[in-house]
Amino acid sequence: MSQFTDRLGETWFLTITVGTIRRVKTLLKIDLYALIDDKCRPLFELLGDLERFIDLLFVLTHPAAKIGGDRQAADDAAEHKFAEAFDGTTLEEAGRVFLEALADFFPSPRRETLQKLFLKALTVGDRTTELARVKAETLLDAIDPEQAAEQVLARWQNNGSGSLRASSESIRIHSP
Repeated sequence: MSQFTDRLGETWFLTITVGTIRRVKTLLKIDLYALIDDKCRPLFELLGDLERFIDLLFVLTHPAAKIGGDRQAADDAAEHKFAEAFDGTTLEEAGRVFLEALADFFPSPRRETLQKLFLKALTVGDRTTELARVKAETLLDAIDPEQAAEQVLARWQNNGSGSLRASSESIRIHSP
């Protein structure tokens, strides 16, 4: 059984079964079994849709959850409280745990293939994020605030517009 902890310290357990797949399909119109079709496109679309993904996690972690017209005020409150317990770190951890639970649902050898695929996708995502962070920091480090302010003022004076609106073009970034 896979688990993650939200920002408030509550631990949530995820297990995907045939019953879970039926319940998710009925409540959310999401076919968990079909998420790996079409080169996992439905899976990546789901993971990219924050609201649908949080709804899915709520249904997966609350077996008695009701979504839609047959809800009670208590269901709305519980769902709201659940969503409020998520920050970026929780969402990232829950995404990893969901992928683990989804892979674990399938029989071997498909399970092993999906585990490798999901691990590789997460590794590529982590590496891409790290490279983007390093590049952004390098660009930010190259900005001289004094020089940038002088460029903005010079441009403003040359244009005679009377506006101090700075654009990305008005600040030159020199790469090291």
